[in-house]
Amino acid sequence: MNGKSQSAVVIGEESLLVHGAQAWLERGHTIALVLTDDREVAVWAERSGLRVASRDADVAALVRAGAVDWVLSLANDRGIPDEVRACASRGVVHYHDGPHPRFAGVYPTTWAILEGETRYGISWLLIDPDGVERILLSRSFDLSSDETALSLNTRCHAAAVESFGEVVEAIERGSRDAYTSMPKGNLDITGRWFVWTANVGGDRLDAFLVRVPIDRLLE
Repeated sequence: MNGKSQSAVVIGEESLLVHGAQAWLERGHTIALVLTDDREVAVWAERSGLRVASRDADVAALVRAGAVDWVLSLANDRGIPDEVRACASRGVVHYHDGPHPRFAGVYPTTWAILEGETRYGISWLLIDPDGVERILLSRSFDLSSDETALSLNTRCHAAAVESFGEVVEAIERGSRDAYTSMPKGNLDITGRWFVWTANVGGDRLDAFLVRVPIDRLLE
């Protein structure tokens, strides 16, 4: 570990959260709270002696504002509530399973395949207390001609696991000069998609406006 121990609230699901939390602890850092609705993750956290709560818990009653250094958002596609962000004095580190900002948003692996991408990757984002996003670390790789959303998700997971140690090292260095600023006003949405969500008869409905080559939709 480089420097003093740092603290975090960890939010998310699946094995990436477990791997990241373990790596964080092994570097001598601490975890104040694990927020998850994944039962297997919750069991792991409890057995590891960590405090764990569901994502709809009253976080403000569990961790006071600014009490930890970071929020680590791992395999979390449900957003980060304001009360969770408020726990961290230094910001949020968020894993995104796509190249940011080109494939920001939901289902990025599916859209990459639909758009015929030949190269893809993952992004680790740093979001400071003012809400400014920066790319902390990224990884990229070539796509095969028979890539599927499932195979691509698996490759993204492997890249996230492999790179998280470097993410922790970057956090420890604490050099803002190492963070790459997100481009402003430069998000290419040509041929891309938009998402809106509505409740219809009590059910969630996600509607997409898409423009991709029709032959890719039929493959």
